[in-house]
Amino acid sequence: SLDDPVLKFFPDLAPENPSENLKAMKVRDLLSMSGGHDVEPKFKIEDGPSVKEFLAHPVIHKPGTHFLYNTAATFMQSAILQKVTGQTLLEYLGPRLFVPLGIADPAWAVPFMVHTHRSPVEGSCQRISDLPSPLKSIPG
Repeated sequence: SLDDPVLKFFPDLAPENPSENLKAMKVRDLLSMSGGHDVEPKFKIEDGPSVKEFLAHPVIHKPGTHFLYNTAATFMQSAILQKVTGQTLLEYLGPRLFVPLGIADPAWAVPFMVHTHRSPVEGSCQRISDLPSPLKSIPG
């Protein structure tokens, strides 16, 4: 759930003595870019981030209280999704998002431990005007 602690998914990659703030970091904090980091965790583009490096990065603020754009947090969300579903982000989103939108051959940077040199999102989309409007399906 959104309220699951991030460490729940990767206990074997957690620091030996995780901080109270890291223990308090929840999936919802990653989604809202409020994980508690004071600065964005750095990583080499060619190597990509790793779960272990993300978890080792100091969490200065109480999660949920400090907004910071955090690219590594988006990779962390993808790693959690893969851990829970057994599917990569592309495999999971394919039938749920990309196929209905007509996006052919999407590519996504592979998070953590397996890396590519592709841009984060690639693909092609049919004409936007041909897509169904999600607003038409909203009741009332």
